[in-house]
Amino acid sequence: MSSAYLILEVKVEDFVLPEPNKLEEIEITTLSGTPEHNELISIFTEIFPNEINQEKEGELRTHKNPRWEGTYIAKMNGKLVGFLITGILVFPAPSAYILYLGVIKEYRSKGVARHLLNTFKNDLLKKKIPVIQARIKKDNYVVLNYIKSLGFKLIN
Repeated sequence: MSSAYLILEVKVEDFVLPEPNKLEEIEITTLSGTPEHNELISIFTEIFPNEINQEKEGELRTHKNPRWEGTYIAKMNGKLVGFLITGILVFPAPSAYILYLGVIKEYRSKGVARHLLNTFKNDLLKKKIPVIQARIKKDNYVVLNYIKSLGFKLIN
């Protein structure tokens, strides 16, 4: 594990999410097909230009299952504007993790991330997964402050 990252954790029941805005134009679903998958790769590259490389793009492209469970997408007026890529570990104890949370710049501060995270939290409650972890770059102060405001605590 690179020392450039911090690991933070929160119990699902302590995951503090402000009530999402009641914007009907935000639709949250799981990734379901190739056109959405190609859009996801496109906005991933836009949001995380320093994270994408040939290996990462290949990894994203090989995971285009008909129902890529754990990848939530947000659409506004039919346009993909954000995503949340997650996973679940079952060993040594069940826990969820957040890999990437991204929202296109012009759609930030409109409740998109809250809607994505709220859907994820509700799915974890149904699956009885007790803990969520996130790995954040040490120098990404905006994300670190945001995730701490949601109840995450440093574990490393």
